[in-house]
Amino acid sequence: MVRRLCLGAALAGAGLAAGCDSSTSATPPAAVVPTSSSGPVQISFLGANPPPGSTISGCGANPTGCQGRLSMTFRLRSNASGHLRAGAVYLFDATGIDGCLGMMVSPTDLTASASVETTVRVDIANQFCPMPLVVDRMVFTIYDEASLRSEQRFELNYSFLP
Repeated sequence: MVRRLCLGAALAGAGLAAGCDSSTSATPPAAVVPTSSSGPVQISFLGANPPPGSTISGCGANPTGCQGRLSMTFRLRSNASGHLRAGAVYLFDATGIDGCLGMMVSPTDLTASASVETTVRVDIANQFCPMPLVVDRMVFTIYDEASLRSEQRFELNYSFLP
């Protein structure tokens, strides 16, 4: 069983359209490499728009202008049943430890041995991260009751330009 969920960006109306250039450029397909993981929920990266390895330009003076410019799809497969209430995906600056861009995960029910696909869009931005912003890591975390609490780390690359 596969269910699809989509979480839209929490953006300020016309501010996105007026403040962001929609230009992107992609390098040859870049790998998204899963690294460490923990917990009963297997979290798999399925794809992104634009794809990993892309340069996203026109974000402005800080990462807040990048909100809504990137979406990602993941598959969640749980060994336990329960209600996922809270989760997030954060992209980390290659020069530090800051989670510069983030995506909230929609609440959903997880059934043991069943898969759920979820699509998230960048809706969190740390205005204090440097621009241009180079991302080299991503962490998907399910912040929930102990029976579902899980985390998956990935290596990937994106560049965000003013």
